[in-house]
Amino acid sequence: MSNKGKVALLIIISIIIAVSIPVGVYIVSQQQDIRREASVPGGEATVTLSPQTTNKNVGETFPVTVSFNTSGVAIQAVAVRLMYPYSGDLPEVLTSNLQISPVLQTTGDWTCPVKNVTPESNKVNIDVTCVNTSVAGFSSSTNIQLATFNLTANSLPVSNPVILTFDSAKSIITRKSNGEDVLLIPTSSTSYTIAGSQATTPPATATPTTSAASTPTSSPKSTATVKATSTATPTTSSTASGSATPSPFIPGTGAGPDSGVSAPTLFGIGMGALLLMMAVALVI
Repeated sequence: MSNKGKVALLIIISIIIAVSIPVGVYIVSQQQDIRREASVPGGEATVTLSPQTTNKNVGETFPVTVSFNTSGVAIQAVAVRLMYPYSGDLPEVLTSNLQISPVLQTTGDWTCPVKNVTPESNKVNIDVTCVNTSVAGFSSSTNIQLATFNLTANSLPVSNPVILTFDSAKSIITRKSNGEDVLLIPTSSTSYTIAGSQATTPPATATPTTSAASTPTSSPKSTATVKATSTATPTTSSTASGSATPSPFIPGTGAGPDSGVSAPTLFGIGMGALLLMMAVALVI
C-alpha cells in the first residue's frame, strides 16, 4: 500500500473512532438515566389514594388505602413515598398502623423490606417498598391494594387543609423484563380539611335577689370535623413484554443501577484505542 493510501486509511479510521465513541457513550448513559428515573411522563402503571371523602371528629381515626395498577405490564417491584406537611414540634395529623395489604401477603410472591413513617423537616414521609419474587412477575388491570394506614386529626393544623401527596422522586414501579420504571407521574392526592373552633365560656353574672346567687354557665364542647376530597389518576392500558428475569432492583433501598460510565462504554473506548494503534502500525 502506498503512503497516500495509508494516510487516507488512517484518516478514515480516525473519523470513525471520533464519531463512534461519543455516540456510544451517549447511548449507554441515556439507558442508565432511564433506569434511574422515578416516575416518568409516559408511564403506564398508576398509584392512587382513597377514600375520596370522610368526616371525622378531632381525636377520631380514619383509614387510608394506597393502591397500584400495572395496566397489564409485568412488574418486579413497587415503591411509593407519601408525604404531608405539619407545623410546630409535632404533626397535627398523626399516622399509625401502617400495614402491607393482605392481598399481597397471602400470595407468597411478595416481600416488603420497607415500611416506615418518618417525620422530617416539617413533613411526614410514609414509605412502602414491595418486591415480587416470582419468575413471571406481577401484572394487573385493576387497582390492587398495596398498603393501609390510619390518620388521626390530633389538632387543628396551621396549614389547612392538610394535603397528602405522592413524592414523584421517590415513587417507582419497575418492569420485570428490563427493570425500567413504568410508573406514570402520580397526580392522585387527598386533601384533609380539619375544621372546628373552641367556644369560649362567658363570664358568670350575678342575679340581683334578696340572696345573691350566681348563674352557672357551661362550657360548650369543642367541635371539629375532618373532610377529605381526592382525585384519582386515570388508568391507561398496556400489554406486558418480555419474560427475562433480571436481577431484582429494589427501589428505596439504594440497590438501583449505578451511574457513570458502564462496562460496555469502557469496552468500546478500548476497542477504539486498539483500532487507532493498528492504523498507526499500518502507516509505519
